[in-house]
Order: sequence, then structure tokens, then C-alpha cells
Amino acid sequence: MKIFFLFILFSFNLVAEDMAFQLNENLTSIQDQRVIEVGRTRSQDNIGSCFSFVFAKQIEYICQRDTQCAADLGSDEVSPLYLMNKINNGIDLNTNGANTDMILNAFNHQAGNSLELIKESCAPFDQSVYRRFITENSYYEDESIGIELLQGYYQQAKEQECDHCNTEMAEEIKSHLTDLDIQIPALANVLSQVGAMSEAEFVSRILIQNHCHAESNKVTTPPFSSHDLGTDKLTSPEIVIETLEQLIDLGRLPNLNICTGPLGTNNQRSCGGHAVIINGHRTVCDVNGLNCKKELKVQNSWGQSWQSSNNDGWVDAMTLARLAIMTPNADGSLRPTRSGGLHVSNVINWLEPTRRPTPPPARVVPPIQRIEPSPERAPTPAPLPSTNNTNFNYQAGEIYQCIKDNQKSFSSVREDIVNNIANGYSCSVYRL
Repeated sequence: MKIFFLFILFSFNLVAEDMAFQLNENLTSIQDQRVIEVGRTRSQDNIGSCFSFVFAKQIEYICQRDTQCAADLGSDEVSPLYLMNKINNGIDLNTNGANTDMILNAFNHQAGNSLELIKESCAPFDQSVYRRFITENSYYEDESIGIELLQGYYQQAKEQECDHCNTEMAEEIKSHLTDLDIQIPALANVLSQVGAMSEAEFVSRILIQNHCHAESNKVTTPPFSSHDLGTDKLTSPEIVIETLEQLIDLGRLPNLNICTGPLGTNNQRSCGGHAVIINGHRTVCDVNGLNCKKELKVQNSWGQSWQSSNNDGWVDAMTLARLAIMTPNADGSLRPTRSGGLHVSNVINWLEPTRRPTPPPARVVPPIQRIEPSPERAPTPAPLPSTNNTNFNYQAGEIYQCIKDNQKSFSSVREDIVNNIANGYSCSVYRL
């Protein structure tokens, strides 16, 4: 495994040369440019963790398009260190890389579900940077050496048997890894438990502390599914370019898996895999609008220096697309070719947000209407017999209804009632 790691370091340097795309200064007219903003460029240093950075960036992208997730993540980022830890059951330099399926399988993720991830602010990738001084006032940083340093202290801690040695060792570690996000007593406690954990678990316990699993340090992604295309569909560089352009135009953020060996005649030289984000496409022409070529915008995980030295990530689309189409050599290694060969399943990959499950509508329960019983009405007495006799028995205060030929007259005045009777009306006491 150590030999493989040395190969990773060696191929990393080769990759930096192989992917140095020179800008053609004669092509100055930019046409049909489309760019997806994806935030800052980060560096994986010398650690084979490109896919953790790519996946983190894709998750951040779909998160920012979801109101709930965007509010939860804020200006923070997803921790690639946590993704590395999940894939490898600990943080280990001796890794063969990863892909989207490996990450999702590590989380037992099913299409249409969400993920709970740890924020960068709690498990920062840069906290294990080992600062090696070149002169008195300058230094360079090496992430992988920081992790190697912790692995070395793991072996020392297993061999020692004194309690105070753990505190002394914790202080020594903190003097080298000054950005380490763990206090000396907690670090000494981890050192005292090395007998019960593997080397990878030991590094993970130091770099990702228990409080990182608290709700305030986690972010829940929106539901999503993962999609990929391999060389059974991407049979030419032209199809690779067209597919990437279509995905970007649809608002998707694809990654491209490429072979980092050189283009040329040395086909027997094996190549390592590398994943990059593709977040833009454009056409560039000369001042007369002629001699046009297509470019793709790469966001690499090799830091801002690579972006700056490669035209902010704008590279020749055909050169990059050829790096994505790989064919096996006789010895089983991979070499880039101008047409599809090996059916690699995940040359292009992207995440597709799915709708959050809509909760069933609340059952509307009509308010209980209390039916008041109708008040009992006193029985209406039968009307008094009508009379035409002016000498009828008048009762003061009663209202009399007098009817003649469908004409009605109401009155409680005796004289009026008498006159009505005299005029042929039939009168009786009126009951409501």
C-alpha cells in the first residue's frame, strides 16, 4: 500500500504537467459562454481524495438550490474529510480513491433520499496541515505529511505505557499541527485509547471529534439521485463535450473522470484516475470570428494556483474529452484514446435533486356545531270567532284583525273595530 501511495504522489506531479493547458492567445473572441458559479477552489494537497472534493462541491450546489438546505448550510461547506472517513472507515492515506457509488454505498443512500453530512467548519480539511519551514519567515504546507505525522504518533502511543506521556505527546502534536481543532486534554485522551482502535480510526477521532455529529454541525441535503454515463454511451470526445454542455445548460453540475496519463504515443504508460468539476462551456474564436474551438471550465481540487496558471480553469474541450475516454493496455493499465473502448460506468456523473416528500394534507375536521333546541312556543290559541256584532266583547290591549274581500285592517282601538264591523268587516283577535 505504501508503494501505491508513492505512485499517487508521483502521478500527482505528472498530472500537474499533463493537465497544464496553454491558452491560445490568438483566440480572443468569446462566444456562447455559460458558467455555473460553484464557490472557492480548494486543494486536496497530496492526498488521493479528489472525489471527496468533487462530491462535496456537487452536494453544496444542489443544497444552495434548496431553501431549507441553503439556510442550514449558510456560508459553510461540506467536509471532504468526513466523506473520506466514511468511505474508508477512518482516515487513511493508503486509499485507492473513490467514486460516487462508493460514497453513496458508504451511507447506504437510496435514490430520492437525503444525506446527513458534517460541515467543513467542524471538520476542516486544512486542520492537519503540516507546516515545513523553508526559511525563517516562510514555509510550505503539506496535508498528507500531517496525516502521516498522526500515523507515526499512533505507533508511538501503542508502544508507551505511561499516562503523562500521552499529555506530552499531545503537546508535541499540537506544536506541529497548530490548526488542529482539538484541545490537548481531549487529544491525550484519544492517545490513551489507541489499543482499542485502528490507525485510521485514531486519525479520524482526532480530525473529526464527537461534537461534529451534533445537529448544529451537520447539514441535511435535499433528496437527490445520482446519474452517470459511461463509455458505452460516450463513444467519442465529441459526444463527451456535447453531453457536458447539455448538462450545464440544464443547470446540472457534472463531474468528469479523466485519465491523467499523457496524450501522445507513449500508450504503455499507465494513468491514474482523477475527477474534476465541469462548471462551464464556451466557444472561443480569433478576432475575425474564425478558427473557433470549444473550451470547458474545470474546477480542479489542486488549489487556486492550478486554476490561475490554467486560464482560471478554461481548457481545450477536445483535449479534456480525450482524457475521459480510456482503453485498456495489454497489461490491464489504462491509456487515453480517441474513441471509446473500456466501458467505464461513470465517466460523467451528476446529482439530480428530487422533490421533497409532500406531507399529506391535514385532515380538515369541520367544527362541531351545537344544535340548540328550538324554544317551545306556546300553542297558538284558536282565533276568536269572528263577529259582525258591534256589541262584541272587546278586550283592551288586544289587536283585532278585520277582513273584508281580502282586505285586512288591524287595530286595537275599539271605535275603529266597531266601524269596521259596521262596514261589513269580519273582525277577530289577532294572534302572533
